[in-house]
Amino acid sequence: MQLLDKESIILRIGDLKLSDTYDTFGKKRMVNGFSYQPIIHPDGFWYSQIGEHLAHGDSRKGVIISNEKVKLYLTYGANRLASNAQSMAVGYQDEMGFFFIDECFGDIYSEKPRLSSRYIVRCQSLFERSGSEKCIFNFYLLKHKVTLSKADKVSFSVLLSKIWMIEDAVSKSNLSNLRKKELFLKKKAEEKNATLG
Repeated sequence: MQLLDKESIILRIGDLKLSDTYDTFGKKRMVNGFSYQPIIHPDGFWYSQIGEHLAHGDSRKGVIISNEKVKLYLTYGANRLASNAQSMAVGYQDEMGFFFIDECFGDIYSEKPRLSSRYIVRCQSLFERSGSEKCIFNFYLLKHKVTLSKADKVSFSVLLSKIWMIEDAVSKSNLSNLRKKELFLKKKAEEKNATLG
């Protein structure tokens, strides 16, 4: 995977899909040695939205995926809490702050969603816009050329190494497990509502 690839970087990680939003990652889970922890504002505000620099849409949430060796941040923006994502970003934190690759998509309900833009985002907060954003390309603005600094390339290499170390967390079996649990909980809630109504 390269920063200038025309295909999505994020949707080539494991079995990750644009449908993997709140219904997949909205609850704290432990599956096969991986922890899935929804991102909550440092002040404990569970309803806080991820900043617009890392997610786009009315519902902006995220999850920290980790094991004993590595921690990865995945954010997603959607029109509604559990609808398909129109954007996803993946990143990590180091002593300098956060580094993310942010991607936006067209045709979000398609089997093969079209990548419409990719940005490098460096920031100090997941909730407040800070730092810098660099457009790698934007198909709508016909912007395809960018100068990548040595720091960009190094940070991207670090991100890729973290992705490889944690890719099993978004394997087909792990995500299937997360999706089934959420579907089971939804079904139970619907059954309960039906008996009460």
